[in-house]
Amino acid sequence: SNQTYSGGYEILILNDGSTDSSPRVAEEFALARSNVRVLHQANQGIGRTRNRLLEESHGRILFGLDADDAISPNALERVMDFYEKNSEVGFVYTDHRCVNSRGELIYEGRKAECHLHFDKLIYHTHFPSALKAFRAEAIRGFRFDPSLKTGEDYEFILQITPHVKKGHVPEFLYDYTLNPEGISGSVSGG
Repeated sequence: SNQTYSGGYEILILNDGSTDSSPRVAEEFALARSNVRVLHQANQGIGRTRNRLLEESHGRILFGLDADDAISPNALERVMDFYEKNSEVGFVYTDHRCVNSRGELIYEGRKAECHLHFDKLIYHTHFPSALKAFRAEAIRGFRFDPSLKTGEDYEFILQITPHVKKGHVPEFLYDYTLNPEGISGSVSGG
C-alpha cells in the first residue's frame, strides 16, 4: 500500500477459508482503498487458490504474494519499469531477503549468476524464490497443479520455462518470511 509506482494497480486478496481475523482485516482494508478487492472461499488449498486468483485478476502484469511476505516500496515501480523496457519478457523475478518472523535477516538471495543459466538450472533447483511477476498474456492457459500441497509455484515455473522469456531485476525488492510453524519451515527444515 506504500508503493512508489504512479500507475494504477489492483490488489486482489483471496481468503482461502481463514478462521482467524484475516477476513475482517481484509474487508476493512478494502473499504479504505478503492483498488482492493476481497474474495472469500472455503479452504481449497494453495493450487486452486492461485488458479482462482489468475482467473479473477484484471491486470496485464500479475504479482503473487503470500500473507506473510513483503515487498519494498519501489517494487512495483522497478518491475513495471523492467517490463516497459523489455516487451518480449513474460516472467520477471527479483533478488530477495529471507527473514524470520521478527524481521531479522537470515540470508540474502542474489540471483544474477543463476539467471545467466536459468533454463538449465531451473530443473535442478528452485532458485527464483523471490518476488515473481508474470505478463498475463504470456501465461494464458497455464495453471497451478491443485494436487500439490507444496512446490506448486516451482512446478508452475517448470511449465512455463520452455515458453516464456525470463527477466531478472537484481535488487532486493522482496522479503520472504521463513515461518517455522508453516509450509516454509517444514520444507526448508528438512
